[in-house]
Amino acid sequence: MSSATNDFENELVRLEEALLHQAADDRTALHQGNASTCKLHDKYDEQGIAGEHAFSQRYKLFHDMSRKPRGDGGIDFLRVPLLFDVDVKCSENAYQLIVEVGTVDADIYVLAQYRGKMTNAKLLKWCWRADVLAAPHKQYSSGKINHYIDRDDPVLRKISKLDMMILRKVVDDDDIDSSVQQ
Repeated sequence: MSSATNDFENELVRLEEALLHQAADDRTALHQGNASTCKLHDKYDEQGIAGEHAFSQRYKLFHDMSRKPRGDGGIDFLRVPLLFDVDVKCSENAYQLIVEVGTVDADIYVLAQYRGKMTNAKLLKWCWRADVLAAPHKQYSSGKINHYIDRDDPVLRKISKLDMMILRKVVDDDDIDSSVQQ
């Protein structure tokens, strides 16, 4: 590969990072002081957008980074063109999938890990809404009560299974919770 090609690709990555950082900064500013917004740390929005970006890149979906003063309603990716609504939960450590009690609205929850750069998050595992609703819950330092599922819990499935469902639109009826089948 030529030096000019490398320079061009590096510049694209730099611009992509800058765009994602700007979207995270905008989201943070938009929700500052909102009592319903739970910010666990300074990089909360940055990590969230990084996880959403990883999902959009993997499945070639539009990443909607538009300003939403009332939030995204717990859904990052809508059914179209997917078969399901998806919410990506991304954090640096990603030891658990954590979803606030009372906000379990998506069909699928994806656990992602932030790895230092906005364009470098990794999708780890996923589960159905019913799995989140059945998970134990506790109060975290934020004061909010959250469902939690440990990353090693077998209820969290491999991303390769999600790949099969989304990329090939192949669905095993035995693996869909009843709330999605309706």
